[in-house]
Amino acid sequence: MHVTHQVTKDKWEALVATHNQASFLQAWAWGEFQAAAGRPVYRLAVTDERGQYLAAAQFFFHPLPFGQRYLYLPRGPVWSANLLASNKKEATRLLADHWLALAKEKRAMFLRFEPLTFDDHQEWLSLGYHLKRVADVQPSRTRLLDLSISEDELLKNFHQKTRYNIKLAAKKGVGVELTTDPQALTDFFQLLNQTAKRDGFQPHPESYYQKMWHSLSVDGKIKIARARYQNRTLVSNLIIVYGDTVTYLHGASSDQDRQLMAPHLTQWETIKYAKKLGYKYYDFWGVASADKPRHHLAGVTRFKAGFDGHEVVYLGTFELALKSVTYLGYLFFRKLRR
Repeated sequence: MHVTHQVTKDKWEALVATHNQASFLQAWAWGEFQAAAGRPVYRLAVTDERGQYLAAAQFFFHPLPFGQRYLYLPRGPVWSANLLASNKKEATRLLADHWLALAKEKRAMFLRFEPLTFDDHQEWLSLGYHLKRVADVQPSRTRLLDLSISEDELLKNFHQKTRYNIKLAAKKGVGVELTTDPQALTDFFQLLNQTAKRDGFQPHPESYYQKMWHSLSVDGKIKIARARYQNRTLVSNLIIVYGDTVTYLHGASSDQDRQLMAPHLTQWETIKYAKKLGYKYYDFWGVASADKPRHHLAGVTRFKAGFDGHEVVYLGTFELALKSVTYLGYLFFRKLRR
């Protein structure tokens, strides 16, 4: 085995996109988006003697104040099913050596990453790295809906109130479409600003979503699910389509006509779309734990739970300091800011 940074899109996608519950955060197109957003992308692959990819890891450099930076690996590395368990520790060590060398060459303050499994986390610890658990970057808890059963069974498993709201929206004349029309992105951003003001959060700037759309639409990996009523857009959801999974990434809704329950019908039509095209899973992307009723995601968690699915819990986000003193200062100011 050896590690290479001279990777090709075809081989990369052949591994990452075919992974069970493939994460779009390791997709080639997501890397292109991050680069367009000012976060340089670096890709490393572990290969066998025939040049086949056994592991893939896509990293991004994020800038910090005072000329500092950190290197981030979201939901990775991605491992091939052909990698023998006995070889995984060696593959992890090879990746770690190259990752650390890259980080030190670029003078990164720390490494941030999100191991996919408990075994991945243990492999890192076994190499002697002192990892600090930090606040989630990507959601460490989500709801995943298995699309292998029939539409009737899916609907039957929904909460009774959810089924009622879906039927109400359809009866009232709400229509839902999934579109790749760039104009739909304008509607999305307008509704997102309304949603942010209503729910008290700060959205990304419009340019962020425009770059995401431009990068992911090349291969048809991004769509907007929108609900319309009397020539008005009531709901606009940003949907990522990748591998075997359709992900509900961002949702926005109008302040008007909320009694029409358009968000429920929008989710149902998107779920049916994903199933008809043969996807295995629908990812609701981010929920709160049931024992945290005051969590900022508690309300949206109840909404998502109405569509059934099972909860998936990831290990979360970890950091490895490379400049210990500077990193301690950074943690102090990060705590003050929060």
